[in-house]
Amino acid sequence: MKQWNSYDTNFVVWANSHDQLREAIQTYLFQRHSDRLLKSDYRFTWRSPYSDTQKTVYDKQEAIDSFKSHLYDHVKHRVKDDKHIAERIGWNGNIQINSPPNNTGSDILRTHFHSHADLSILISSNPEQRIRHLHDELNNWPERTIFLSTDGHPFDDSTELDFSGVSVELVELDSRLGPGQVGETISRILDVHYADDMVVSLEVDIFFEIIQSFDLKRSCEFVKMLSSRIDDVNGVFQLYVDPNCHPNVSTAMNFLEDEFDVTISASEHQFVRGG
Repeated sequence: MKQWNSYDTNFVVWANSHDQLREAIQTYLFQRHSDRLLKSDYRFTWRSPYSDTQKTVYDKQEAIDSFKSHLYDHVKHRVKDDKHIAERIGWNGNIQINSPPNNTGSDILRTHFHSHADLSILISSNPEQRIRHLHDELNNWPERTIFLSTDGHPFDDSTELDFSGVSVELVELDSRLGPGQVGETISRILDVHYADDMVVSLEVDIFFEIIQSFDLKRSCEFVKMLSSRIDDVNGVFQLYVDPNCHPNVSTAMNFLEDEFDVTISASEHQFVRGG
């Protein structure tokens, strides 16, 4: 991905194309410096925060567009190519992804993370969608990929998907298991399959379902325990969660704020760490 970050705040943006990145950077910079766009004597004038440049026009949108373009021209040299989001934490830590698990932005990110992993573990309420997406998008599967779900085995012998030459395993979880037992299952999988120097990518997209079924204390403890366990193997734990989907989810994420090294807001084209 392409990346740009602000030197004086925590804002970082990643995107798949320069056009998408430029749009995000311009929007961010304009919001920061919008007080430098003023109206007087029927005209709009902006003054640059970076130089002595200023411009006056009658049309407001023309003023906004030219100001955005000017701001971007001053920072575009800091755009970097081929950057991975996990590089922000050295492939060792926790990332909160604020995005519904089943949208395009989440799909792009899960491909982004799992394509770099040796061992991928995905806990999902929709294993068929996850498997089909990775099957279609990954150029090379991880050395081992393990899906965990209470949804049963989504495929029969007639499936058109080709898994020849790859190691893909589906573990069916008992729907009666609590968060602690699910976490223990993940820990045991790591005991069996992890080897030194492996890149581990752990994805969890069932936090909303856990919140619905269990109290806040048990739900938060599940995340904290996984965070500690993934730290043992120097892996990246991604929690896909939409804080706006339910008040209890937002409350839980407030309690868990200190557990995450990076929080990413995901859309179809842009992935932003705010600050």
